Amino acid sequence: MATNRQAIIWKHIQLFILATSFAAATGQELCEECTCDTTLNGVKKLACQPVTKALEELISQIPDEYGELEMRRGNFPTLTNYSFVSLNNLKRLVIDNCNVKTIEVGAFASLKNLEELELKANDFFTLPESVFEDLARLKKLTLADNLLTHLTTDIFVGLTNLEILDVERNFLEDISYDSFSSLTSLKQLMLNKNMISSLPSTIFEFNQQLEEVHLNKNKLQELHPMTFNTTPLLQKVYLEENKITTLSEQLFVGNNEITVVSLTGNLFTCNCEMAGFRLWMELDETLKTAEVNGKCGSPDSLKGTDLLDVPHADLVCTTTTTTTTTAPTSTTTETLHTSFLNITSHSHDGSKWMHVDCVYLRSHQCSRTAHDVLEQKNTD
Repeated sequence: MATNRQAIIWKHIQLFILATSFAAATGQELCEECTCDTTLNGVKKLACQPVTKALEELISQIPDEYGELEMRRGNFPTLTNYSFVSLNNLKRLVIDNCNVKTIEVGAFASLKNLEELELKANDFFTLPESVFEDLARLKKLTLADNLLTHLTTDIFVGLTNLEILDVERNFLEDISYDSFSSLTSLKQLMLNKNMISSLPSTIFEFNQQLEEVHLNKNKLQELHPMTFNTTPLLQKVYLEENKITTLSEQLFVGNNEITVVSLTGNLFTCNCEMAGFRLWMELDETLKTAEVNGKCGSPDSLKGTDLLDVPHADLVCTTTTTTTTTAPTSTTTETLHTSFLNITSHSHDGSKWMHVDCVYLRSHQCSRTAHDVLEQKNTD
């Protein structure tokens, strides 16, 4: 253990000596091999594409006054725990398409001022726990176009100021119920084009600042009614091209800022199970109806019809009852109609409640309690 510790310390000393001795001499060389620039905010930026040098050699030649570093099309199979030790003033780091397969814990430990980290189009399957724990100032993290299959507990520990997380175009199948629990400042989450079939009901329990969720082109079959009940600032949800057939009317209860729910590419079962959600779509005052889309996949009579164009009277369920007697078995099919009657508004303690009476014709029973409260809205 002591030997390994001494080796790491010696490596740090070597890199510091290299950075100090080469900084002045290689400034001009770097600008010949890479692109040197200054951002609008006066931050010095270095962009290298393709990167022909080994990572350690390149980093050792970069003066510490650079605030942004972009490296694309290189070959850095491993980011070690001393890779960026001399660049503690970096605010933005991009490592795209550089064949990164392994990231060691502590690889970013010296980047205390980093605000944006992009690791796009590399080749890592997993990330170690606490790999980003030293990046307390990080606001944006991009992990798109990699080979990730799972997001486990503690990967994002320490990222309490992160606002944007992009994990699009990976191979995610499973997400732990507390994968995002450390991301208390998260506003935008991009998970498009993965293989996610379900989400834990408490997945966003600690993400009360969340405003946008992108889940297009996954394999979602359903969403728990309480999925978004801890995200009061939620504005936009994208669920396009999944395999969702039914949504609960409780899904967005409490999300008073919601403006967009994009459902294109899902084929819904347009029966009484969708009646409550269909009514919510129509009555929610903040929802932009032009951004609510989705079509019926069944029954055949409604196939291809936009959800918002389905009359409430057509949202019916059919049950089949089989009766066995001494006579030959007979089958009776009974259609149960869900009617929405007497939609009324009542004032109570400054709040407006919408009550909906629903009754099944013939059976005179409702799948939900009569006068079911679908939503509460603040009075204008």
